[in-house]
Amino acid sequence: MILNWIRSHFHPLWHLRRHSRLFRWATRNVRIKVGIRVKNVDHKLYVDLLRNPHMLGSPDKYEREDLDLMINLIGRLKLSRMFDVGANLGLYAFAFSATAHDGRIVAFEPDEVNAKLFDTSNARCPRRNIVLERKAVSATSGSAAFLSDDMSGATGSLNQESNSFVERNYGGTPSRKTVETTTIDEASKRFFPPDFIKIDVEGAELSVLEGAKETLATTRPIMLIEINTEAALERVRELLNGVDYSLRATTAPNYLAYPRQVKIGG
Repeated sequence: MILNWIRSHFHPLWHLRRHSRLFRWATRNVRIKVGIRVKNVDHKLYVDLLRNPHMLGSPDKYEREDLDLMINLIGRLKLSRMFDVGANLGLYAFAFSATAHDGRIVAFEPDEVNAKLFDTSNARCPRRNIVLERKAVSATSGSAAFLSDDMSGATGSLNQESNSFVERNYGGTPSRKTVETTTIDEASKRFFPPDFIKIDVEGAELSVLEGAKETLATTRPIMLIEINTEAALERVRELLNGVDYSLRATTAPNYLAYPRQVKIGG
C-alpha cells in the first residue's frame, strides 16, 4: 500500500502508465528502438524507448548484483552452456556470451516485441553463439495462454493463478496470446545440456522446474531463479530438495540454486 502510494505520487512513469490512456496506447503501439551500452555486454543492447525507459538512465546498475554473481560463477566454475528462460531483452544472455570461453546460449522469449529487440541486439553480437527460441518454457511441450505485459515487456507470464502485474499496477488488462511451449529437458536434447540456467518467468518457475527434472538429475546445472512469493518459494524449495539442490537468496527476489556438493562460497 505504501509503495503504491509513493509510486502514484512521485514516479511520473508509473503515473502515466496508470492514468494516461494516450501514453498507454503509445506504449502498446509505437515502437522506438534505441541502442545502449551496458557493462559486460560488448555490443549495443537494443531497448524500446517507451517500454524500457529505466534502461536509459543507468543501464549499468540494472540487475547489477546478480549479473556480477553470474560472471563470477562463469569464471570460477568454468560455465559455458546457458539457457536463458524468460530472456526479455537478453541482458543476461549477452553478458554470458561476452564472458564465457567458447560459450553457447539458448534464450527463450515468447513476447514478440522483446524477441524482435533481442534479434536486433544479437545481429550486433561479434559471436554467433546465441540461439533465440520464441517460446515459453513450461512443464510440457505444446501451447499455452501467455499474458503479455504491453507496458514494460518485463512481466509477461504463463502464470494465471493471480492478477497480472499490469492489472495490479496499471489498472490495465494484459493481452492474452497463445504461444508455443517447450521444456528444459526437451531443449537439453535438441541443443545441449546447460550448466547454467537463468529463470525469470513471473510466477511460472515451478512449471519450468517440473519440466527440467531429468536435466537437474543428470547435468546438475547452477540456476538463478526469480521467486516472488513465499508460497512459490516453498514449492520450489520442495522440488529442489527432491533432487538434492541447495537454494539461497541473492538479491531479492532472486535465488541461487545449486547441487549440494558444489562449493559456491560467499
